Parts: sequence; C-alpha cells; structure tokens
Amino acid sequence: MWSELRDYCSDDGFLTIDFLVGFGIFIVAFIMVVSIVPGLFVGINGAGIDYDAVAYRTSVILMEDPGSPSDPGWEYLAVPDKDEIERFGLSLSSESPAVLSEKKVIEFFNQGNFEFTDDDYRDLAVFGEIEYNYNISLKIKDGPAYYAGSPVPDMGYGYMRRLGLIRIDPVAEINCEEYNTNIAERNLTSVDTDITLSLNYSELINAEIPVEYRINPLSDSVLFEISNFSASLNKSYISSVKITKIRYYKSGAYVPRNYDRFENTTYRFDVDGVYYTMGSDASADDINVTDSDTVRFMLLPPTMFSSQADAVFQVVMNLTYEFDNNLYDHNYTSGDFDYGYGRDYMAEPYLVPVVMEVAVW
Repeated sequence: MWSELRDYCSDDGFLTIDFLVGFGIFIVAFIMVVSIVPGLFVGINGAGIDYDAVAYRTSVILMEDPGSPSDPGWEYLAVPDKDEIERFGLSLSSESPAVLSEKKVIEFFNQGNFEFTDDDYRDLAVFGEIEYNYNISLKIKDGPAYYAGSPVPDMGYGYMRRLGLIRIDPVAEINCEEYNTNIAERNLTSVDTDITLSLNYSELINAEIPVEYRINPLSDSVLFEISNFSASLNKSYISSVKITKIRYYKSGAYVPRNYDRFENTTYRFDVDGVYYTMGSDASADDINVTDSDTVRFMLLPPTMFSSQADAVFQVVMNLTYEFDNNLYDHNYTSGDFDYGYGRDYMAEPYLVPVVMEVAVW
C-alpha cells in the first residue's frame, strides 16, 4: 500500500490533486455567485418591476380604504399630530368602498390643514422598499381637479384608472337675509339674542339611512354656517353686532367646556376665514361681526355625547345688537335650527362622480 501511495504522489500525482482541489473550489464559488448576484440588482433593473401592480395597489388603498386611524378619521388629527397617521385612505368608511370622503380628499391633496411631503405619500399610500415616483390625480365631476406627485413620463410607468363617488358633506346654511325676521321695538337701544343649532342624535344616527347619506356625529364633522350677515343689516340704525359667547348644552343643561382652539380638538370657529377662540363666560373678548359676511362653527368628530343616542346637543351663539336710530323697528337674526334631515336650510350629504388616476414609475 505504501509503495502504491508513493508512486501516486509523484509529480504528476500532485498536479492531479491540485487540479481537482482547485476545480472544486471554483465550482463552489461559482454556485455562490450565481445565487447572490440576482439580489444585487433588485431596484436597479427596472424591467423586473411590475409598475402596474404597484399603481393598482395604491389605487385600491386610496379608493376602498378609510385609512388609519379611522374612527374618527386621520383627516381630523391636529397638524402637530401628523405622525400618528399610519395609512392614507380616502374612503368614507369600510362599509362604502369607492365612496370618498370630501374632508379626506381636501386634506390628502394639501388643500386643508396638512402639508404632506413626497415621503409622506410614499410611506402612507404607495408603500414598498423602492423609492417610487408617482402621480395621483382626482377629478370631481363639474368640480375641481387635484394632483399630487411628479409629472408623468412619456413611457415606463404603471397606470391605473378608477371610477368612484365622493360624498359632499352636510352643512346647515343659515342665510341671514332669509332669517332676519325678528323685530325689536323702536325704543330699545340693544338686544341680546342667540342663534341655536340643535343635534338630536336619535334622529341623526338612523340605521335605515344608507351610510353614505347618513349624518353621523360619531364620525362626521358638523358645520354650522351663517352667511350674508352684514348684507342683512340695515346699517342706518344698527351701530354694531357682536358675538359675545358660544356655549354648549346637553338636553337643556349647560356644559362647561374649555373653548381654547389650541388646547382641544372639539371645534373650529372662524369669521370670514379668520379663526378665533371663544370663552364660555362674559370675560371673553367680544367679536365684532357688523361688517362680516360669513360665520362658521364646525364641531369635530366625535361630537360630544354622540355615543348617547337619546341625547340632544346644542351649540348656542350669543349676540348683542346695538341700535342708534329709534325711528324704525329693528330686525335681527335669531332662532333655533335643527341639524337634521328635511330642513330647508340643510344641505344634506349627496354623491358626485369622480375619476382617480394613479401612475407609478
């Protein structure tokens, strides 16, 4: 045996062993390289990416998902809390896919309070490890068109077109020229009055009404708009009109509340687009609305006590009219208005067709 081994380990034998060992190492290395190389080019070779699939996925998320958080929706978060948004979605609810929320659309396309960046859209709508470019557009029939993203290239992109509806949110539209019918006697120099908006939750949260037409204070904003205020006044005998207080009542009982807009998320109050805070007592600064056109008060969801289906919640706006001419009877706006179905001053929810287009590359 030893003689055979000695004969084999001649110069030629060593060369044969070297060749076999070297060839074996080459084969092992070749197999490792073949298995590793394809992964090195993921994200570099765009020919392997199905952009149509990415565009489809993005359109489904936006059209059929309410996003997260959803109850209340991400669109009602305060601007400093933007990081709490986990996922965009424009659907009104999971019960109504392809029926979009007007508020969500306005906020998503940077027409409201938020200012979303390219990274926000990629992280919360497009997703994926690759830094895709995108263009998302929404056209409302007989209405505005919205866009987000970069211009679409001539070729090499994925595309998806989706048809849907958008729900236009309800609003109580109190036109002072129609409701300026209360009369004060000529000898009065001032009148303290109020405008009251009442929400009867048992009427609003009606399961027989389809969700897209339902006024739901648990998840919808409640907008109270007083328009044509200045135009309704006879300036020849009214010297000033001031909002003195805004108060909340539940079933007739006063509800103490902190009304600082910057310390809670219960309401937004503006006069001709200028936001104000209002105190609940006489120490609050009065707001002169003599020359103002529109006063808006929006309750943000969920409205206080809206989980109590038998509650009646009221917003009472106190006003003081001052007169400087006693030759005439004095007209002023006042009254109780129900935020509900079938009222002539209520613009109830309605649906409008929309087209969404998503391009990804």
